[in-house]
Amino acid sequence: MIKYWDNLNKLTALLKNTNIIERRSSYEVEGSIEDSCLKELSLLHTVQEFQGSLYIKVMSKIGDPVEIKYDLSDSDYIELVDDVIATDGTATNLTICLMKEKLLETIIPPGLLMNVNSILFVHADKFIQWFSPLNVEDIFQKDRKTIILILDELCMLKNEFITIFGKCPTERLLKEVEEAQFFSYSRQRVIENRNGNCNWVGGTKFVTPDYFYFDTADAVRANNLQNMFNNKLIALTVPFFASLTQMENTIMQSTVNGYKTVKINLDIEVSADKAASVYSLYSWVYASKTSDKLGILRNISSLYLKSDPAKNLLLFCESIDDIFNSVKSSFEIYLRDNVKLYFDQKKKIEESIQIKVKEITQDISSVLDLMNKNIFAAIGLIVGGMLSYVNTGNKGLVILALTLYIAFLFINTSFYGTYTMISVRQAGAAFTNYIQYVKKTMTEEDVNTLVGNTVENKKVLFYWVWGAMLLLSIGLLGAGAYVIHDIDYLLSLVPAKSGMP
Repeated sequence: MIKYWDNLNKLTALLKNTNIIERRSSYEVEGSIEDSCLKELSLLHTVQEFQGSLYIKVMSKIGDPVEIKYDLSDSDYIELVDDVIATDGTATNLTICLMKEKLLETIIPPGLLMNVNSILFVHADKFIQWFSPLNVEDIFQKDRKTIILILDELCMLKNEFITIFGKCPTERLLKEVEEAQFFSYSRQRVIENRNGNCNWVGGTKFVTPDYFYFDTADAVRANNLQNMFNNKLIALTVPFFASLTQMENTIMQSTVNGYKTVKINLDIEVSADKAASVYSLYSWVYASKTSDKLGILRNISSLYLKSDPAKNLLLFCESIDDIFNSVKSSFEIYLRDNVKLYFDQKKKIEESIQIKVKEITQDISSVLDLMNKNIFAAIGLIVGGMLSYVNTGNKGLVILALTLYIAFLFINTSFYGTYTMISVRQAGAAFTNYIQYVKKTMTEEDVNTLVGNTVENKKVLFYWVWGAMLLLSIGLLGAGAYVIHDIDYLLSLVPAKSGMP
C-alpha cells in the first residue's frame, strides 16, 4: 500500500494548479505538467507500477485526449509524447485517473476480496467528507466485515466490524482480510432489545454503536478519523436509550421521556473525547435484557438536559460521567428494593413448576388408568362372551356384547383422551405465559435456571403415554370389528352346550 501512495505523490508533484476529485469508486487529479516532465520515461514507469489500475489523460495538439497506460512500451510512450506536446512549449493539461476497484483487485486477490466489504480512499479528509453525511447502513454490509484503506494516513483502528488501515504493509492487510470473520447475528439481540424499548422511526436494522467503538490501546490513531467515528458513535447511541427518534424539520431528533420530556438534536458536532464514556454507558445498559436500566437512564438524563434541543447533545456528553454514576447508583438501590420481590418470584416459580408437574403427572395416571380399563374390559368381554356362548350357544348375544364394547371403547377413549390432551396443553400454555410474565422482572438466565426441563420432560412423557393409549385403543377397536366380521369362524373353535344355531 505504501508504494501506491508514494507513486501517486510522485505523479501529483509533477503537476501545477491541481484539483482533486475523489469518489467511492474513483480518484482524479487535474492539473498541468511541463513538457520536460512529460518527456521523462519515469512518468510512464510510475504509471506501470499500478498494473492497470491507473492511467493518465493528456490533451493532444488537436484537443482530443490521449491516454497513457501501463501497457505502453518506452518507444510508444516517446512517440505519444511527441504528438501531445504543445508547439509553443507551454504546460500541457493532464489528468491522473485511479480506478479504485481495479487497484483493490491488485492489492487483494479476488478470492479474498469477496470475504470483505472494501473501501479505498487516497485522502483521509476526502473519506471523511464522503462518509460523514451518509446513512451508515448504505456503507456497511450485514454479512461481511468492512475493510477501509486510507493511503495518505498512518493509522490502524480495528474492532469486530471494521478495520481501518493506513500506510500499512500489504502483508498485514492480506492477513487481516484472510482472517476476517463476521457474525451478522452478534448484535441482533441488542437491536431486538432496542426495538422493544425505543421507538426509532427508520432506525438501523443491524448497525449498533459497537460498529464505531475502537479500543485504541494497541491502535495507531489518526485523530481526524477517530473524531469522526466518535461523533458517529455518540449520535448513534442516543436513539438506543431515547423514547422516540425521528426527523423533525430535516433534523434527526431524539425525545427522552423521563422526569421531564427533553429533545436532543443529533446532527451536532460535539467533542469526541467523551465517546468512550458514552459507549460504556450503552454497554452497561444493554448488557442485560431488562428495561429497568433504560427507564432509570431516561429519568436521570432528563434532569441534566435543558429545553434547547440544539445544546442537549453537548450537555449530555459533558455530563456523561455524572449521568452514568447516578444511573448505576440508582439501579443498585432499585435492586436492593427488589431483592424481596426477586425471591418471592423465585418461590412462586418453584411452586408453579411443582403444581404443573403434579397436574401433568395426574393426567398421565388418568391415561394409564384408561389403558388399563380398556384392556380389562376387553379381557372381561372375551371371557364373558366365550362363557355365554359355551353355556347358551347364542351367537347374537356375543355379537351384541362386542358391539357394545366397541361403542364403549370408542366413547371412553374419545372423551378421556381428548380431555387429558386439552388439559395438558392448557396447563403447558398457562405455565409458558406465566414464565414470560416473570421474565419481565427477572433475567432470562435466572428464569431458565429455575425452570429447567422438568415440565417439558413430563409433557414429553405424557405424549408418549397418550400415543401408546391411542394405538392400543385403535388396535382393540380393529380387533373387535374383525371378530364381528368373522364371528362364525371364531365361534366354530368354541364348543357350545346348546344345539342352538
